[in-house]
This record gives sequence, structure tokens and C-alpha cells, in this order.
Amino acid sequence: MKKIKLISLTLIFTIIFQMIVPILINIDCNTVFAEDNTNTWDISANGDGSVMAVLSDDGTLTISGNGNMKDCGNYENDSWWNVKENIKNVLINAGVTNIGEYAFEYCSNLVSIKIPNTITSIGDYAFDECSSLISIEIPESVTSIAVPAFSSCNSLTSINVSEKNEKYLSDKGVLYTKNITELIKYPAGKKEKEYAISNSATNIEIGAFDECSNLTTIEIPENVVNIPSLSDCNSLTDINVSENNQKYLSDNGVLYTKDKRELLMYPVGKKEREYIIPEGVRIIGFDAFENCYNLVDVKIPNTVIMIYGRAFSNCINLSSIKISERVGYIGDFAFSNCINLKEITIPDGVTNIDPYVFSYCDSLISINVSENNQKYMSDNGVLYTKDKTKLIKYPAGKKEEKYTISEDVSIIEENAFYACNSLKRIIIPGSVTEIGKRNFYYCDSLMIYCASASYAKEYAIENNIRYIDLSKYSQITVDNNKYLTKISQNTTISQLKEKIETNAPIKITKGEQEITDENTLVTTGMSLQIGDETYILVVTGDLNGDGKIGLTDLANFKLSMVGKRELSTATTLAGDINEDGKTSLSDLAKLKMYLVGKITI
Repeated sequence: MKKIKLISLTLIFTIIFQMIVPILINIDCNTVFAEDNTNTWDISANGDGSVMAVLSDDGTLTISGNGNMKDCGNYENDSWWNVKENIKNVLINAGVTNIGEYAFEYCSNLVSIKIPNTITSIGDYAFDECSSLISIEIPESVTSIAVPAFSSCNSLTSINVSEKNEKYLSDKGVLYTKNITELIKYPAGKKEKEYAISNSATNIEIGAFDECSNLTTIEIPENVVNIPSLSDCNSLTDINVSENNQKYLSDNGVLYTKDKRELLMYPVGKKEREYIIPEGVRIIGFDAFENCYNLVDVKIPNTVIMIYGRAFSNCINLSSIKISERVGYIGDFAFSNCINLKEITIPDGVTNIDPYVFSYCDSLISINVSENNQKYMSDNGVLYTKDKTKLIKYPAGKKEEKYTISEDVSIIEENAFYACNSLKRIIIPGSVTEIGKRNFYYCDSLMIYCASASYAKEYAIENNIRYIDLSKYSQITVDNNKYLTKISQNTTISQLKEKIETNAPIKITKGEQEITDENTLVTTGMSLQIGDETYILVVTGDLNGDGKIGLTDLANFKLSMVGKRELSTATTLAGDINEDGKTSLSDLAKLKMYLVGKITI
């Protein structure tokens, strides 16, 4: 008996062993015993695990391995993007050879980073928006630092470089090339009010002084031949240039070319409300007055012939500017975001206006054009080409709720109707065959009126803009009320809707009550609501509001003609049989003839 039990137990054990062993063989021991790897990432350039990053609970990101880090910039798909605020310290171990593009972008709590002597390059925007980073040490091994590597590091006061580095050096925390001919980055967080660029410098890199909000004065030495925009230095009042500089000069802190034919830069922080550009200046340079928020008025002399792009961009208090008669070119975004500019006049000679010249000019109500201009014209403040085939810009500040585009127009230029908040109805003719990008953005209440077989309808559908085609009926506005006329008697609600093409919701009411029965006759006085638009319906000949033409309508008409009954606007329009805009004996005669079968209505 014991022997049988033993055999049975042995058999059971054998079966269980045969079932479990294959399972055990397939189990990855690393999976079973691995620690939580939620904050561990493969950041190698080749994705082969040769460079790994681990974020510990205390906020230290440790990067180890051999070779290059990958470039980032895909945001939510990047390694530590979702926990970037948790990163406080970065420790890069020897063996890693670069810091990739956008590697630590928006790590706003990063306060320190240790870079080993194996790093040779620092990529574009590697430390962008690291707003808590105060200083950084560049080792001798680094041979390449991308110009925007430290953009928007607003607390950064010092970029220190190893004395043994053969490519770069630091002068009081400011990053230069080793031979001090190029200024690469002035830390945005430095507290000094004034800075004199090294006398040996010949070039200032683009973005070198971005967001340096404490600087009031910059001294440009004699050898500098390239100065980038300083429009982000919002406290800057003076750009002073050495008298020995052969390319630039300064006039009361304003930067010009040496011959003073081009105004290059007006310091953003100047307090004056008005500036008079001196006679002789021919060009207002690219972003010359950009971000000059104190300026209210700029006087442009007749010697100016060109206004380059972004010249007055973001001059938020600029309310008055007269463009000189000789100006022929106005560049892109030249007056963009001049939110207090209400009116501007384009003189005779202008032959080029970029579509984005007046972007975000929220108060602009009129773009006027000299009648002698051969390229452009203005129609009620709207900018067109001279032949009126292209609509270039509808001023965003216009208060009209309705606009009808000329039937000469075939092209609506890109950005023409951007952020026109007051506009509720725009009538686009069938002649339009092209509508540029960024049109009707932020026109939240807009309805496009168009023909059924038109490009405008296709555009509205593709861009999810509400449209309506009421061409099978007539429309008239009286005392700010809109009426839909030429509706035949005995028309049902279903039949009415069939003749209206729209992607907006339709609702029909009589008094306060919504009519949902599609077989109900349409009657004079009903309301038709399409999206935000409301029309009062008018059935021809239906004066008593029953949707038909009968003797009662004739009686009401007669009483109104002898002054015994007053007709509403809707019933008056219903009685205007001959469509001359009024009720008369002629209409009464036609109504009689219809009732005896002599004519049709």
C-alpha cells in the first residue's frame, strides 16, 4: 500500500515538474529581480544602450556610458520630459562625449550640472529655459558650443571656461572664443548695468544679448563689424560706439551705419515718447524699433525709401506714424502687434507690402492708400491691389459686423482676415478662387456667405468654418433686422431647409416656440436661426401669417391702404408683390389678379 502511494506521489511530482520547468526557463531573471526602471532611460544616439540616464529621488540625474547622447526636441516623446521639473542636479560621468540638442530644455529647477572632460560639444538649446541655473563650468575638452545653447537662462550669471580649453574662454563670466574675436554669450542673469565689449572683438553672435534685462548701456569697440538685434534688452537705453569704428556710429545712443544712411537699432529701454529720425536716413533697418514700448510717435523724413521687416514690431503704444512719400518697400511684420495703431496711410511710391505687415494690429480700423499709388488701393479702409483682384488686408480693428468682398477679387491674401473679432458675416463672391492660409483664425462668430458651387464653400468645409448659401432666396435688412424674402406660399419647413445650404445648426421658431414638425407651413413672421444669425421669414403675399395667399390677405392689404390697419415690416415686405421696396396700389392689383387666376406669384 505504501509502495503504491509512493509511486502515485512520484508520478504527481513528475507531472508538476514537467509543467513548471518550461515556464521557469522562459522567465527573464532580470525582469523578476529588476528594480523599478520608470526613471531610467536609454539616451544613446544610436539607441543601443551605450549611454543611460537615471533620475534618483533627490532630483539628481546621472548620465553614464560611452559615446554621444541623442538629440531631443520631441517634447512628450523625449526621455525625461514628463518629469523635467524634478531634475535639480545633473551629473555626467566620464565617457559621455556630447550634450545633445534640447537635452535639458525646460528643466526649470536645474541648479547645477557637472560636465566631464570627455564632452566635446554642447548642442542647440541644450539648456533652453533652465531658469534656475546660475553658473556653468565648461571643461577643456569642449570644442563646440551652439550659439543658442543657453537661451532663456534668465538666472545665469556666469559661464566659466577651463583655462586649458583651446577654443573658448570666459571674461568675467562672458563667453568668448579663445582669441576673443567673437562674443558668444553674455549671461542673461548678470546684474551689471553697463558692459564694454572686449576691444579685440570683431563679431557679436546672434542672440548673445537676448533677454539681458539689466543692461542699460553697451559699449561697442572699434573693431566690431557685426552687431545682432538687441531688441530683447528691455532696459537698454544707450548703444555707444567707438569713434574709431569704421562700420557703425551712435547718435544719442541710437545705432546707425557709419554713413548714417541706415538706422539699425533704437534702444528698447529709452523713455522718450517721440523720436524724430534725422534727415538723410534712407533705410529703417530690420527690427530697428522692435519692442520699443515707450514710443507713441515716430517722425519719418522724406529721405527714407525702405522700411525693413519687423521695423516697428511690438511697439505697443505707437499710435501715430506717417510713412514718407518716397518709401517704396515695407517688409514683413513691419508694424505687427502695434496694438494702438488705429490708422495708417500708404504713400504713392510703395510697391511692396508683405501680407503680414499689419498682423495683430488689433486697433487698426483703416489702411489708407494715396490715390496716386500705382500698385495698391483702399476701399473703405481695406487694402487691395490696384486692380482689386487681390484683397491683402482687412483691418482687424474694424467694428463692422458685415463685409462684402468685391466681385473683382480672385485671391484673398494669407492673413487678410486674421483675428477680425467684430466680423460676423462675410460675403465671398464666386470670383474668389484662392484663399491664403491663416485666414479667419479667431473670427469666432463668423459666418461665410457663399454660392453653393464655389471655392469659398469648399474652403469653409475644409477649415471647419460655418458657411451658408441663401442664394435661392433674397435678403434685406431693415432697422438692423434681417429678413429672408421671396418664399413661396405653401412652402413647408422641410422644403425651406432643402434650399438652404449650411453646416451650421438651423432652428425655426414662431414667437417663443420652436417648430419641430418639418411639414409645418412657413409663415410670414416666423424666425429662422442659422448659427448665430437670425432672419425673419417673409412669404410673398402672406399678410395674415398662415403661409398661404387668400382673401384675408387681400382684406388686410385694403385696410392698410386706407389707413385702418398698420402692417409690420414683415407683412409690408410680404405685400411688396412687385418688389419695389414698398406696398402700393400696384401690389394690391397684382394680389387681386393672382386670386382670380390671371397671374402667378
